[in-house]
Amino acid sequence: MTKQLLNIYGKLLFVDVVFYLLFVISVLMSALLEKAHLSYIIPPIIIVIGIKHLVVCKKHSSKVNKTFLMALLIILVSDMMSFNCYTECYLGILICITLYFILNIIIVKPYLSKWQTKKLFSVSVFLSFLFFGYLVYAVLDLLIDFIPEGQLIFTLTTTLSLLIYTLIFALIYINDQYDRAVVLLISGVLNFFQAVLSPINEFFHFTTTFTILIIICHILSLYLFMTFISHTDPIKDRSKSTKYV
Repeated sequence: MTKQLLNIYGKLLFVDVVFYLLFVISVLMSALLEKAHLSYIIPPIIIVIGIKHLVVCKKHSSKVNKTFLMALLIILVSDMMSFNCYTECYLGILICITLYFILNIIIVKPYLSKWQTKKLFSVSVFLSFLFFGYLVYAVLDLLIDFIPEGQLIFTLTTTLSLLIYTLIFALIYINDQYDRAVVLLISGVLNFFQAVLSPINEFFHFTTTFTILIIICHILSLYLFMTFISHTDPIKDRSKSTKYV
């Protein structure tokens, strides 16, 4: 038993080292090379995140989340199109991202239990939702003239899926029933900003700085999301204590 545990810890250490090494390389590549070169480094990172999920689940003898692995595969396809032909493959990217958010919603839905109504009407919650809503509106208003003809409805569909996912992970954090809820919150916020920055960088104003930020947000959002679902059981880890924001 001890030998098996040491073997699992060894695999976890190896996977972590590979992930951080690839992460640093991806940031350097986004700063120094053309965007298309990222298609060589991002897929291995996504694969390593999937492997980390498998190893962690084996360590805790928990069930592998196949929906998450499917979401990783979809986002991998989306990334390949984004790095090589963003404008030409815009519709395909929107479809992939929408499916990704839908799968994420399915994954986190079990973590959403009954919440305290008072928390939903707090000033901080209202201002947060107002900020995210306005940010989405401002980006759409900025890019509406650049979106390929006939694809506005698909853009709005993807935006709606993003807002629904944002609402759900925010409610999970507000409900405060999981010790690692802040990890999910950070992952969701990073995911949100990556989704907002990407079309601005592609359609409106391309800069290396935005590319670096997008890559950092993208990779960390996936890794932190994996960390939350791999270490947090929606039933066993649910706290019954009452906490207040």
